[in-house]
Amino acid sequence: MFHFEKRIISTLRKKRVDSHGAIADLLSSLCARHAPDCENLLSALKEGKMSSAGHRHSSSEIADLKSSGLFRDRCSKCLRKKLHPPQTTVQNLDD
Repeated sequence: MFHFEKRIISTLRKKRVDSHGAIADLLSSLCARHAPDCENLLSALKEGKMSSAGHRHSSSEIADLKSSGLFRDRCSKCLRKKLHPPQTTVQNLDD
């Protein structure tokens, strides 16, 4: 799965305005984040456990982080992914 994602993402132009949205849509159509891991990560961000300086992130800062793509780069290693069933993946890609 990693190599499939990497190959598709490498063909996209990063400077396009909609490239981040396209990457996010592709990744969400293939798999979903494990919900308990997301809850633990959000708690850690709000309590300041993910920052070396102990910075506590507000809800708006977390929303900005998610929309900027930094969330995927910095926090995805903390989250397990669950693949969608084949028919769901096909339907999501068609959508």
